[in-house]
Amino acid sequence: MSLQPDIEEIIRFINSVFDETGDVVRHYFRSGVKVRSKSDKSPVTIADEEVETLMRQRIRATFPDHGIIGEEHGVEKEDAEYRWHIDPIDGTRAFIGGIPVFGTLIALEHKGEPVIGGLDQAYVKDRWIGGAGIGTTMNSRTVKTSNKSALDEAVLAVTSPDYLRTFGQSYEDAMVRVEKSTKQGLYGTSCYASGLLSMGCIDIILSAGLKSWDYMSRKAIIEGAGGVMTDWNGDAPRGHKVMIVAGASKELHGLALNVLKGNM
Repeated sequence: MSLQPDIEEIIRFINSVFDETGDVVRHYFRSGVKVRSKSDKSPVTIADEEVETLMRQRIRATFPDHGIIGEEHGVEKEDAEYRWHIDPIDGTRAFIGGIPVFGTLIALEHKGEPVIGGLDQAYVKDRWIGGAGIGTTMNSRTVKTSNKSALDEAVLAVTSPDYLRTFGQSYEDAMVRVEKSTKQGLYGTSCYASGLLSMGCIDIILSAGLKSWDYMSRKAIIEGAGGVMTDWNGDAPRGHKVMIVAGASKELHGLALNVLKGNM
């Protein structure tokens, strides 16, 4: 059995990784990088590949017993007790379009739950690190969710209604129900919305088709700040292509979940 990692050591490690990956991200952002399509038709750039390679090198060197699950280069040591989930550029389409709502994501997972996660928006230099029972910081300052409990006072963020629509009419209808129940809707915020929810700027997030490298860090940051994040069934996110709902409080999350299920 491996020893439980020291949280302060992990935080220092995440910060140091983000310091390095941020240089790569800023070098390529708005530089006209070439884009190619992966087998699933999603876009990828040299920035995605170089950042993930750097992250993997740093993890291997510092935590050689840990596993790695990444978007661009697959799985290493899948059966390890502790595993890192990494997404070098979450929101590649936003990155390509020069819109600074993308982010670099990293999370340390143990037995299916994120211990701690980080989100770095290198261009505007916003950085969130947090986890349940640890708390969440934004640029080293402790942040909390709005803790709102009323749907009609809540600001909703939907990463991409068009993408959500591809999952079927029932999912689109569910999104519309939540949208009509809330005060205001925002779109195209990618992973940046998770940081904004953790600091009280928005209150509910609906996302679709997330993989572990997408949701592990989001869940850690949101729950460290007092929020709740589950799949659309109310269960802990598991596997790939997961539908996600996050709320600024347990009450608000529960209301949003009921609307999604058509119970309100």
